[in-house]
Formats: sequence, C-alpha cells, structure tokens
Amino acid sequence: MERFKKNQPLYDLWYPDGKLVPADRARVAFNPLEPKGSNSGDKIFQAKNLFLSHCQIARLARVNEGLYDVLSRFWDGPWETSFILQIDPKYKDQIRKSAKAIATDEDIKNLDVNPKWEKEDIPMMALIENIKTERQFQPKLSILWSTGDIDQPNPSVISLDKWASHPNSLYSLWVDSKDHLDIMHKTKLPVWLPFRDGPSSDDLKASDKNFQDLLKSKGTYKDVKTAATTMTQVTKTSINVVKSYKRTPDQIGAMGGISPNDLVRKWWKLGQKEKAAEWLHRSAWSYGGLYDGGKLNPQSSQVMSNLVIGTHEANTLMIRHEIFVKRLAEYGKDPANKGVTVQVTTSLHKMFEETLPEYAWFCPRLHYKVETLGTPDVAANFTYDFYLLDRRLPTRLELDLDELLERLAYGWGNSDFMTL
Repeated sequence: MERFKKNQPLYDLWYPDGKLVPADRARVAFNPLEPKGSNSGDKIFQAKNLFLSHCQIARLARVNEGLYDVLSRFWDGPWETSFILQIDPKYKDQIRKSAKAIATDEDIKNLDVNPKWEKEDIPMMALIENIKTERQFQPKLSILWSTGDIDQPNPSVISLDKWASHPNSLYSLWVDSKDHLDIMHKTKLPVWLPFRDGPSSDDLKASDKNFQDLLKSKGTYKDVKTAATTMTQVTKTSINVVKSYKRTPDQIGAMGGISPNDLVRKWWKLGQKEKAAEWLHRSAWSYGGLYDGGKLNPQSSQVMSNLVIGTHEANTLMIRHEIFVKRLAEYGKDPANKGVTVQVTTSLHKMFEETLPEYAWFCPRLHYKVETLGTPDVAANFTYDFYLLDRRLPTRLELDLDELLERLAYGWGNSDFMTL
C-alpha cells in the first residue's frame, strides 16, 4: 500500500508497444476504495469500480496494430547493466546546443546528475533519462565523446565489448565484457542468443530439393537464380507511395506458398508448430520497390530474388537500419536535387562453410551498402553485413536513442516509419 499512500498506481502498466503508461494515466485505472461497511450496497459499489478499473486498463492497452507488429519485435525487459555511450565528436557542439534548447528546467531538475558528467552534457542526459523511463530496460549510461573511430573502444576504458552502433555511426554503445558474457551464456535473455545452426551441405541440398518439390506440387515452380545484387533508390516519394499499396502476394506467397520454418525445421530442431525463421527482404518492401530506371513499382519487392531465409532476430536488426534509411530520405535536405536519394545495394555471400552450395533462397551473409546521392546535408556511405542466422535482438532503447540523437545532431523529426 506504500505506492497507494504516495498517490501512485498500485503497479506499473505498459503499453503493448513497450512504453510505460505515465503515472497520471495509469493511476486512473485503479480505484482501490475500501468498503465502508459490509452491506450489499457497499460490495456492489466496490465490484462496479473494480470492473471499471479493468475496463480502463484494457482501454489503455489499445494500440495501433501496424505499429505494434513492428515495435513488439524489439526487446525491452528488465535487466540491470551499465553502458558507455560513445558519440561522434563531430556533432558535439550541435548536440549540446539542441539539447539545451529542448530540455526543460523540470527535466534537468529531475535528473540524478553524475558528478563525472560535463556541465554542457547535462541537458542531453536529461533527455536520455526521459526516454529511459518509458522502457523496462533502463541501463545506467555514462557518456564519452569518441576520440577516433566510433566503432572502436575508447582507449581510456578497458574490458569493453561493443553492444551496438548507430547505422550511420553517430554513436555506439559499449558494455562491460563480463556483463556481455553473462547475457550471452547465463541470463538466457532473448536479447542475445547463440547463432542458429547452419545446415550441413547434405542438409542444405535436401532442403533445396524439398523446396523445389514443394514448388512443383503447388504449381508455382520457377527456375529462380540468385540475384547477384538488388538495388533500390529510396526517396521521400517512394516511401510515401508504397504506403498505399498492399503486398500482393505476401512473402510466403512470393516464395511459392512455402513457409520458411518448413525448410529449416530439421536444421534447427524445431517443433512441428514452432516458428523461428522468416522470409527477409533483401531490399525492404517499405523502400518502394527495386530500382527500375526511376519507375516506382512497389510490388517489385515481392519476388523470389529479393527474399532470403533468416532468423526473426536478423530481420529485426535489418528493420533498425531500414528505419534509418527512410528517416534520411524523409528528413535529409539536398536543395540542388529536390530531396535526398538513398541508394541501397545488397549482395549475398557465404560465411564460414565455403563448400555450401548456393541457392536463391539461402545464404548466411547479406552485404548491405548504403550511400546518399547528390550533396545532402547529412551524408551516409556505409556497408553492413547481416548474418542471417544471427540472434542478436536490438532493443527498443536503441531505437529511442537513434531517434533522439538524430534529432539533436541532424535536426530530424520524430519517426513514423515503423513498418516493414
């Protein structure tokens, strides 16, 4: 009852998209009135209020279905650890200036200030603490301005492992090596599980035969060759146009009606109804279609040569990068070219087992190249390898930090690109 005495909700409520319901909203879901007597009228009154409380909780839990589908993929759960946030020093002055303008006196007043922080960083840390309060995962954060490569540890700190990096290397997160080992091997949290087993050469050949036989039995057989590359030019127009399209067919339909889990069930020792694999777009559906001389054709994404098999986690990591690409196309400025064009090129590669045969539907490493064309105010020119058997699940906090630091450094708005 201590929380009740402090006029706080009896327990925390969470929206299905992972955000904490603010206390002032959550509080109205509870009306823990003590009955004044034992007569039936008091009991009916109490039961009515309990029923209304449950209705209120259900109402608070409502969320847009499309938004939930994507955001629910990103991990958010209780785990105590500490991160070092290493930020590109090129944006130090701009980030500090923006944070000072945005953070309120109340934000700073409520902040538990670390004496090691520089005074100029306090507004930024107040904004970061604000987004942490909306998450179950609330690691302690220390800040370091990078002294060199953002993807290399700061030489002043030892025994660190990289947890994650911003897609455009705006920042990186570092965790103590022991904590990193614990989460991979002891805690069993779904945020970082061991790689899925890859197939042997014989298993892969058998799975491909099964794949071809299924296609023939369904009357959907095609002699599909692996596309050497796929290429998409993402613009503000392309990502807006695709929003009005329905995927026809969906991924399973595009792959001849074959479930990815049926192909990997033997490799991964899945139960008959267990689902762990997905058909991954090499070039995202939400980019607006594969490049075709400037013509917009969203349905061109839904083809066999643009889909490969991979884990749920690898697909989620790709979504984080795709969200950045779309934000860059939406918010980036290039007056000379009437908007920013982001070119995304993908290619498939082997990983460890060089003797594995190659198939259009399976390859363990997807190489991703992102580059901005023209002269945008925020340039991107990076490559990334997605390991399609990987099970490192990005956290909601990483998405939140992406959005906040992009806002402070680049001047971008809030994201509405939470679609696959």
